[in-house]
Amino acid sequence: MVDKPAEDLTPAESTSSRRAFLARAGTVGVSLTALGGAFARPTLARGQRRATRAVSGGTVTVGADAVGADFVPSHIFQGRGHEMALLALFDGLYWYPNDNVSKPYQEQLATAFPTSSADGLVYTIPVRKGVMFHDGTPFNAEAVEFNYMRYLDPHHPYYDPNAGANVPATFLIDVDNVKAIDDYTVQITASAHLGDFIASIVPFNGSGIMSPTAVMKAGVANAGIHPVGTGPFRFVEDVEGDHVTLAAFDEYWGGRPFIDTLVIREIPDPGTLTASMLTGEVDISTFIERSDVPTFKANPKFDVAVIPGVVTGYMGLNVTGTGGFKTLSDVRLRLAACHAIDKKALIQLGLFGFGAVGAGVNPPASWGYQKSLLDYNHYNPTLAKSLIKAAGGVKNDLLLIAPSSGYFPQLAVIIQSYLNAVGFTTNIQTLDSAIYYNTFNEGKQDIGLGEGAPDVFSPYSLYKTFFGHDGTRIGRWGGWDNSTFDGTVNRLFATSNRATDVKLIQVLDLTLLKGGIFQTNY
Repeated sequence: MVDKPAEDLTPAESTSSRRAFLARAGTVGVSLTALGGAFARPTLARGQRRATRAVSGGTVTVGADAVGADFVPSHIFQGRGHEMALLALFDGLYWYPNDNVSKPYQEQLATAFPTSSADGLVYTIPVRKGVMFHDGTPFNAEAVEFNYMRYLDPHHPYYDPNAGANVPATFLIDVDNVKAIDDYTVQITASAHLGDFIASIVPFNGSGIMSPTAVMKAGVANAGIHPVGTGPFRFVEDVEGDHVTLAAFDEYWGGRPFIDTLVIREIPDPGTLTASMLTGEVDISTFIERSDVPTFKANPKFDVAVIPGVVTGYMGLNVTGTGGFKTLSDVRLRLAACHAIDKKALIQLGLFGFGAVGAGVNPPASWGYQKSLLDYNHYNPTLAKSLIKAAGGVKNDLLLIAPSSGYFPQLAVIIQSYLNAVGFTTNIQTLDSAIYYNTFNEGKQDIGLGEGAPDVFSPYSLYKTFFGHDGTRIGRWGGWDNSTFDGTVNRLFATSNRATDVKLIQVLDLTLLKGGIFQTNY
């Protein structure tokens, strides 16, 4: 049984080299792999990263939170199970070694790191030769130009408005133009100096390169239901809300994956997922109920790995009254809601101790983590009640929304009880994870629960993505928009001095915490 941080595992011990399955699973990732059956120790990753105990062939079934129907990499988040499929289907220019997002980037479809012009605004990238898309067409620099420009340029013949509304805030940040200057060289022109250029083009799920031929054949509206990439697995079928099936790509440039078929099943109910693991219907999952971890640890048929995650669990509060939800427009009521929550108890009750109290936007594994802001809006029900009294009381009920999968429904009930205990009346609405965040972005709630992770494992883009003037996610905080905050974000993005960056991050975190805009719970 494996029971130590995945960073310390040898290749022979690793349950999967698709480390994103672990690192993106939650505040603490719990990976369960069943031993026996038609396979043992499958590696779900690129063929050249072979775990010594992996074997060839067979099907691996992964239990996940949600699977959507749209596989354009840069479209809205549709669940972490959906992200798993995107990572298997698509490659980007750069990625992380062995999917370890705490490590420096390495080349993927690029063959070297960018070189920049004297003014620091033009970046030149050589790309890999001999790579094929799943449809048999060749990958080249023109494919990179096609993908990125159809997100950036509204006049592109295959412009994607759904990505175009999202991309500038999540990746290709401050990028004006992407051009193939020959078959295997891409030139990217930025409008501003970027402290970490690669960070602006390597998000978790937005930078995958799609086959231009497939996009043109399917059309913009249907490109996401006919996904064709260069990744180690090719698309077979998708049943929205049920499963997505992928098959090993024999011509993968990094070597064929060991397993033949990868099935990602949507099983949002934790009890059902645990039962599916125990009966052998599901082979591996990072989404099991925290309370069931001891059961799996005691079962010799399973390996369990527990590692720190890279997400921050939060409440987003409606600041400006977007959607008619104006109850929390008064900062005193927002702070009352923040001080009403006992985060330590929340982690014990809702996450069974698998979590750490929040300290600003960034998780402990990030260099942007602000230890000095630990539990900033600390639990103080007396203060919460006095803030409500000073605000003249609470005039309307609160609507609290949450994803319907995993531990979120339980967290919502616990938070509801804390809010009601200090004088709020709170109603809960849960939504399927595949559509939840799109609804959250509309701002039609008083409070929403979510988990945030940097689009890259540097904090640069996180603040712009979530809170920037052009960000698609600002509806979560009622459309809160602050030019001074944006100016600080731009300074953060333009510098590569780590000490300066950390100070700027503290300013940004304090703005959010003091304003009761973004409450980090874990």
